[in-house]
Amino acid sequence: MLSRVGHDRGHLDRDLDDPARGRPVRVLTIDAQRAVPVHEGATGPELLWDQRAEFPTGGIYLGHADDVAYAVVRGERSLTISGTPVDTWSGLREIGSDLGARDAGLLAQAVGIVEWHERNRFSPYTGAATTIEKSGWTQRDPTTGQEVFPRTDPAVIMLVHDGGDRCVLGRQAVWPPGRFSILAGFVEPGSPPRPPSPARSPRRSGWRSPTSATCPASRGRSRSR
Repeated sequence: MLSRVGHDRGHLDRDLDDPARGRPVRVLTIDAQRAVPVHEGATGPELLWDQRAEFPTGGIYLGHADDVAYAVVRGERSLTISGTPVDTWSGLREIGSDLGARDAGLLAQAVGIVEWHERNRFSPYTGAATTIEKSGWTQRDPTTGQEVFPRTDPAVIMLVHDGGDRCVLGRQAVWPPGRFSILAGFVEPGSPPRPPSPARSPRRSGWRSPTSATCPASRGRSRSR
């Protein structure tokens, strides 16, 4: 499994100038549209990693597995990566479910942390441009010294069904044809995630739910943005 060493209190790799500790680094390039290079392998799509001997300047550390470090950098599209032709540049929604467990987890992590940096470049305390520390996992207000961390917002996702073989699906107007999703949304401050689910469904889909709608089970999750 991928070891996100920054999540283990016994490891301090993110505090090092070289979080890879001299190991080879596999680097994923992500473009402005959140697309990454993909190669069609024998068993399905695979991410194309740029093999580098050193940790890249401006890279964000993702973790390590099998004595190899992983990182993500923002960049432009190219036709090849480390000599391997790129079959397509695709986003998480297009290929996430078809990737292997490690690549899927790394891609979700990479997209989330890159989006945080692009949307949060200034301190929420003073408005000053922040500096990036801990291999991309912390920003700092240079005027006050306060640290800024990636946001994690509570969200709910629900399957609304009739007890048989029918369920409610939704879609956004900007989605490509054929893409649908079960209902989801963020939880407002002070709103418990479990009880409101049947009640919030009509607001999000425009349909009238029966008065007997219930939420039989739930499991805690969080979503970064």
